[in-house]
Amino acid sequence: HNHLVTSLISTYLLPSIKRSLRNDWNVVDFEPGLVLYETLISCLSPDSTNHEEDDDEEDLRTETVSPTTILAELMDVIIYPKIAKALSSSRPRFDSTPLHSWILPWLPHLLEYSSNSSVSNIVSVVRRKIRSAFLACNNTSEVWHPSDESALNMLLPWRGVLENLELQGLVTEVVLPRLARCLADELTMSHFGTAPDS
Repeated sequence: HNHLVTSLISTYLLPSIKRSLRNDWNVVDFEPGLVLYETLISCLSPDSTNHEEDDDEEDLRTETVSPTTILAELMDVIIYPKIAKALSSSRPRFDSTPLHSWILPWLPHLLEYSSNSSVSNIVSVVRRKIRSAFLACNNTSEVWHPSDESALNMLLPWRGVLENLELQGLVTEVVLPRLARCLADELTMSHFGTAPDS
């Protein structure tokens, strides 16, 4: 790998990258941050250059942090905390940008360059957010109706991320009860010709 490139990035570009991600990047508008991070991965990858090492580059080896260290630091210090903060304040049923659209693209990099607890923490909060969104709306005037596809649209993107039992648990707890209630209401209306009391 070209250690000179790594040294230049670490010394001269990394401070600006950190500042930009920390101060200017809106994590929900994920693409600019993701493109920047993946460009950095490409620049730091062993295949990014094929230059033979020279004496100056050899001297830099002991002074240069590893590419993995650079990427892990960005992920753990800036990117993951921003994702976690945005997730904590999200309202999945009412936000214009769905959770999966800005969180799922980061999961491969979180798995690669962050601790396993980062991904498990995010998945745990996502599960709790989805659950609370439907339980809360069933206790207010904002009652979710099965004809509203928001439940399906909210749950389906997380297949393969949430365990099957977790998805089944969410469906059983927050979707099926409302579906059963609506079916009962429809049957009552069909039989008696009047809407049941809410």
